[in-house]
Amino acid sequence: AACGGPKTPETSASTVPSTAATTAPTEPTPVPTTAPTEPNADALVGGVDLTGLTLEQASAALTEAAAKYNLALTVNGTKLNIAAADISLALDQEALTAYLTALEQGTEVPASLFTYDRAALKSLLGGKLDTAPKNATISFSSSKNQFTAVDGSNGVSFDLDAAADAAAAALGLLNPAAEAQVKTTSIAPEITA
Repeated sequence: AACGGPKTPETSASTVPSTAATTAPTEPTPVPTTAPTEPNADALVGGVDLTGLTLEQASAALTEAAAKYNLALTVNGTKLNIAAADISLALDQEALTAYLTALEQGTEVPASLFTYDRAALKSLLGGKLDTAPKNATISFSSSKNQFTAVDGSNGVSFDLDAAADAAAAALGLLNPAAEAQVKTTSIAPEITA
């Protein structure tokens, strides 16, 4: 103070509050967005969205969908069409009740909502897939006055249980298509040349 000028107060870092040391740079607050919600895939059965439907509404909608249902089944490359009426496809009311309850509770849903005639399905598959063996024959040519042996051919039998299982997995929830690779067995003719 001998200089005669104004005296400046001495300060230390501990006595002067510093806002720079305690305030962090702020990031912009994200604006909440509402993304469209995806429908629950389990709620869609045979093209029918079961979300929010009562048991009666779901039953009516699925019964109508089942009546129109056709399954495009491919077995070992052979394409087949299976109509609901051919296998007595019908809605299982108990399974539907369990399904709707599971959807509501967010638990695992049953794998099938429909019943069908398995014997009729296997018979239908067998009629379209299996081929019978052809026996060898002998033919006579009157112009050549000679007999000729005509070779027979093997038949093929498909594993119809495996094909029916593939169909059943699709039928249970009215999926429009299914594919299966199943075992086949060659069947020799009884008469060979």
